[in-house]
Amino acid sequence: MIVKTNGSLQQSGDVAEELAHLHIPRATLHDWKQSAAGDISHQDILKRIGFSGVLCVDEYRPLRSQTFDLFASDRKTGRILYLNQTEDRYAISGDTAERFFLELQGFSIVPKAIIADMSAGIHKGALTVFPDALLQYDYFHVMKSVHEKLRSEIRYFWWTLKQEKRNDDAALIWDAQWSLLKNQESWIMTNEEYWKAVYMQFPGTLIAWLPTFKQELRDIFDESKNTTEAFSRRDQWIAHWQPLVQTSKHLKKIFALMQSNLFPFMITYLDHSWLPRTTNAETLIRTYRKMEKARYGFGSIQGRKNHLKLFQLKTYLAQNIG
Repeated sequence: MIVKTNGSLQQSGDVAEELAHLHIPRATLHDWKQSAAGDISHQDILKRIGFSGVLCVDEYRPLRSQTFDLFASDRKTGRILYLNQTEDRYAISGDTAERFFLELQGFSIVPKAIIADMSAGIHKGALTVFPDALLQYDYFHVMKSVHEKLRSEIRYFWWTLKQEKRNDDAALIWDAQWSLLKNQESWIMTNEEYWKAVYMQFPGTLIAWLPTFKQELRDIFDESKNTTEAFSRRDQWIAHWQPLVQTSKHLKKIFALMQSNLFPFMITYLDHSWLPRTTNAETLIRTYRKMEKARYGFGSIQGRKNHLKLFQLKTYLAQNIG
């Protein structure tokens, strides 16, 4: 019964106390659950879960760990597939990602497409093990990178106003910064008023143009019908805006990103209607962290894997073990 509930050790202990009037040591509860899950292989579970063909991969740092884990999920079904620890403390290397993809291949997971962030290591590992798979950079991470550079530009402009003792203008920029960064279709009246105030106070400046600059950049991804059109829109966008931002080191980084060899992998989805442009890995990592948080972090990779097996059996296969 305790194994079937798949709760934390505290919850399992409470169940035993309430229903059976037994006090079971936490170490015993832990051993029961680990032994129940340890005899079942990931390969057997994944074979029964199935795989849609669209793989999402992301890295995350578990509680009580100094290194990253790699985390795999199914984009179409929204299910967690597998995780494993790495020795990488700061960034995932190509060799580490290659070993992880080889593990997935050993479980008969052969993706038609892989969606990931812009990690060079994951990119290298994916193309090494699955050279025929399409690679799509997660749109959320692409726009997150753009957003960070836009915010840096606003903060730099605010700083220059402070240096010039223009405190009222600096206060306006500080208050308006989130309105300028917010997508225009989500603006409310307050956001519109902040933008108008900035536009009137700083006409002809980069800050006044930022909402339009960002929207036209987003249109490359939102309005293009295929990759050919996306390249054309990108080139037109660069030709229009690049001469206007020569003095901005932060916006120049956005142009460098859009002109880099990463850009084709940002728009793979445009030629493949079945391919989503975003990953679900971060959402599912949050689901996994709820299990992790309830247990104050797992003490070992085997504990993390075994609890994932219990979760998969109970949630995806409606099967209790014990």
